[in-house]
Amino acid sequence: MSSSPIDDLTAFVAAANAVASGASHERPTVFRGVRDVGHELVPGIARFPFKAPEAFCNAVDDHAESAERILYVYFRDYCAALMPQWVSEGSDVEVAWRKLIVAQHHRLPTRLLDWTTNPLVALFFAVEGDPKHCDGTHCSLHSSATTHDSLVYALKERRGFTLTSLARRPENANPPHYGFSDEVGLLLPPHVNSRIAAQCSVFTIQKDPARPISPDAKFVIPHQRRPEILGQLDKFGINRRALFPDMDGVADYLKWVCR
Repeated sequence: MSSSPIDDLTAFVAAANAVASGASHERPTVFRGVRDVGHELVPGIARFPFKAPEAFCNAVDDHAESAERILYVYFRDYCAALMPQWVSEGSDVEVAWRKLIVAQHHRLPTRLLDWTTNPLVALFFAVEGDPKHCDGTHCSLHSSATTHDSLVYALKERRGFTLTSLARRPENANPPHYGFSDEVGLLLPPHVNSRIAAQCSVFTIQKDPARPISPDAKFVIPHQRRPEILGQLDKFGINRRALFPDMDGVADYLKWVCR
C-alpha cells in the first residue's frame, strides 16, 4: 500500500490522478476521506456500541437475532409512509435492498460504507470540520497530547455492480444478509437524491463487516494544512453548498464563509 503526505491541493490532485490512472466505468477507483488518521475502514454496524459477530446478520434465516436485522426492520416499518416512490420499483428483493440504501443515506448503522469516485469529494470530507484531539491516554497512535492528521483512502480499480445485479444473486435474497463473496463488493447505488449524485457516492459491502478493509493507497493530510486545503477546495466549487444541494447545505456553507 502506498502512502503519500499531502500539503496542498496540487499535490493531492497529482497523487490521486496517479492512483486512478487505470480506472474505468466498470472498474472504478474509489476514495474515502476521514478526519482521524486512526479511523478503521469498517461500517457503522461494526463500530461501538455494536459487537462482532453478534451484531451482524450472518445467516439467511436470521430474522430477529441480530442488531443489524432489527435496526433494518424497524427502520423499514417506521418509515414505510416516508419512503420515496422509486423504492417500490423492481422485485421484492430489489425493493428490500433499496430500503437498506435509504437507511444508510439517513445514517442508520448498516454494513454499507460510504466512498466516492471523486477524489476531491473525499478530500473535502477529510479536511472539513474539527480535527480529532487526543490526550494520548487511549490512543495507540501518539504518546502525548496532539491533534490527529486526516486521511484519504483509495481502492484501486475494483469491479462494481448495480443494485439490480446485487439482488439477482440467490445468496443476497434476504437483506441485509450479504453472502455473495468474501471479497469487498463495490455497490453503485441508484441516485436516490441529489446528495448521492453530487457526492458521486458508492458503497462497499462484505460478508464480515468487522473485517477492516485494506486500502490500496492512502494520503495523509497534516492537521495544520486542513484550513488552507479547505479554502482551496472552495475555490473549485467543492464545498457544502455543492455537495449538499439543499437548504441545509446552503446554510452550513454560509456559516463556514462567515467564520
